[in-house]
Amino acid sequence: MSTVGKSEWSEVKNYASRELRRKRDETLSVCWTQSGKRQGLCDPLCFSLFTALSLLGIEHPECPALPKASFYCTVRKAGHRSELGDVRFHVWARPFETIRFRNGVICMAPVDVWLQFSQYLVVAELVVLAESIIRRRQIGKRDFLERLQRTGRFKGRTRCYEALSLVDEKSESVQETRVRLTILRHGLPQPQVNYAIRLDDGSIVVVDMAYPERRVIVEYDGDHHRIYRNQYLRDQHKRRALHNAGWRVLVVFMDDLWDAEAKERFAQELATALHVPLPGRPSREHRALADPRMNRVLSCKPRKSRHRIRTSR
Repeated sequence: MSTVGKSEWSEVKNYASRELRRKRDETLSVCWTQSGKRQGLCDPLCFSLFTALSLLGIEHPECPALPKASFYCTVRKAGHRSELGDVRFHVWARPFETIRFRNGVICMAPVDVWLQFSQYLVVAELVVLAESIIRRRQIGKRDFLERLQRTGRFKGRTRCYEALSLVDEKSESVQETRVRLTILRHGLPQPQVNYAIRLDDGSIVVVDMAYPERRVIVEYDGDHHRIYRNQYLRDQHKRRALHNAGWRVLVVFMDDLWDAEAKERFAQELATALHVPLPGRPSREHRALADPRMNRVLSCKPRKSRHRIRTSR
């Protein structure tokens, strides 16, 4: 018996991991240089927010609410800030943990970075970031909850609890998370993530998301799936086998998440496949996704792809 699907997309996963490591190494070097400018002044620099995520090898969320800067650092008191033109300082009075790298560079610990981001992110992107941290740093959802309970009051605390209620520890990519949240944002049923399907020949196929009772599958394909020929062929063979087994496969591309209209078209396509009406708004259970600031995130779009949603019937 063989298992295909998630276990066979190592080329794509390795590519993403290599890019994150490359970014981490670059950031570690420039942060070391930047830290040297602070020597002899108060406390050493503690990098945070986007800079910390790069140092920790974690994907960045979409965050148009946070002003752009070359470096982000956090201090415990306003008086500890320095006059460094390319550094944006943020005051975070709550207790937080730090990580020190071998070259002496210091950054906030990943869960504390997540807590600090909560004042800038909509709930959906806070979920995206939490799942990225879980995936890249092997931190569990319970660790987030325990840290949140110990931290006390701060701006964004309620949003953190709302985001944790939506976190799925099995998510394997940023865009898969965004697809799932788009589904819930439009009031459609929760799909099963990383669902295993046994085919007639005894092999097991693992898909991104599925509705077993409707025999409908949702899979996200990024550009990496087409760059690597072997991965592309595996995807096509897998979907052909699923089609022959009576499953309908909806393949989602980057431009299906491009803006609100594209997301609604995808949601309608899925609703049609499921033979259910499209509510167009989240259910009571997922109402946190109706964050009134959601539209602000739409101005921070991923690179548009030529590909559109395709279905295998």
